[in-house]
Amino acid sequence: MQHKEDSETRYCLGIDVSMDKLSVCLMTTKGTNRIIKGTTNFTNDASGHQKLLQWTKKHVEIKNNKENSCLFLMESTGSYHEDIAWFLHLKGENVSIILANKTKHHAKSLNTKTKNDKSDSKVIADYGLVHTCPLWRPISAKIYQLRLCTRQLQDLNKMKNQIGNKIHAFQHGGYNNDSAISNYEKILTEIKASIHNLEKELLTIIENDVILKAKYDKINKIHGVNIKVFSVIIAETNGFAGFNSIKQLISYAGYDVREHQSGKFIGQRRISKRGNSRIRRILYMPAFVAVGGENNALKDLKDRIFERTKMKMKGYVAVQKKLLCLIFTLWKKDVEYDVNYQHPQSIKKEAKEVQQKISTGVGIMAGLRTNPVPMQQITSQVRTAQQRGLGVVFFYYESLWNNSQESFKKRLAGFKNLFPYPAVRLASE
Repeated sequence: MQHKEDSETRYCLGIDVSMDKLSVCLMTTKGTNRIIKGTTNFTNDASGHQKLLQWTKKHVEIKNNKENSCLFLMESTGSYHEDIAWFLHLKGENVSIILANKTKHHAKSLNTKTKNDKSDSKVIADYGLVHTCPLWRPISAKIYQLRLCTRQLQDLNKMKNQIGNKIHAFQHGGYNNDSAISNYEKILTEIKASIHNLEKELLTIIENDVILKAKYDKINKIHGVNIKVFSVIIAETNGFAGFNSIKQLISYAGYDVREHQSGKFIGQRRISKRGNSRIRRILYMPAFVAVGGENNALKDLKDRIFERTKMKMKGYVAVQKKLLCLIFTLWKKDVEYDVNYQHPQSIKKEAKEVQQKISTGVGIMAGLRTNPVPMQQITSQVRTAQQRGLGVVFFYYESLWNNSQESFKKRLAGFKNLFPYPAVRLASE
């Protein structure tokens, strides 16, 4: 392991959090060495939090009339760590919260054999001095309320499925279980009522927030992304705060690819699933719905993966990942989803040079006998081509008016609206 060498002294307070107690260890650097300044315990309440901060300030050295900064590091332990994290954050201290599996692996690298609260706080403090830990950003009250609502919904839906399966099993058992069925049906009724109330609350939260409502109206244009999908993703990512790239988001959701290869052995490549499982769970069904929508790119993506791997589920997982990237991009850029959008860089330099010399256009499918194209889609594609200074050509001629979902008059009116002025042709043409 490669340790950092800093010219200035750094401090880290490792906090092992439990329901009633905070076990802390203050560690500092001296050259390449890490030295323990002190260990103690505090109660996990308002009085204990104040004493913890005073004790830390007492042991942190002051040089040149300037107090050295101290990182307060703790593990994410359900909800027990939230009070102390908020207290320190409001006091202006540097707070970082990490996953417990990171300190677990760090303890293995240190060959730590003892496992108790005191040793855990030492490992946490050591981790903070060895690694660069991102500072904790508390979520807003609105996002916190949204997360509580979406997590309850996911948990209740899981319970509903479990109770429904139990009722089904009792109904098809070898003996009559009317009493058990009746009890479970009462529970199922209560769960369904709670789900209905939470769905109404979720809608109210979105509708009453100007920013969330505006973002949702732009993102829900994606086929398969409804208010539940939108809410879960925004709640679990804290509105994508702290994510500077798609790569970070993919890793957070557990969609990053894990390889297993050594020498001549080549194992399977799978997604790591080491991330937020609630995001992957909520994107499961939208992937199936999106493939059947207007976005042919998602269907093509699924087909390419299936053709290469002969595994349908891998294709749908790729679509889930793509949907997450789309939502992230639309949120960050604050733009509305356009099914016919093409990245400006998709028009190559050579094509632009040709466009300057001769008239260029794009072919637009007006429909086939077995696959009609709606006028709304044709209009969107024509407008996109016109915005980029390109002409258009339609194929096939018969499908302009016939074999379409709309009537002949409506179809004709649509094309007249697209081309309101007759083309001027020179006699030499």
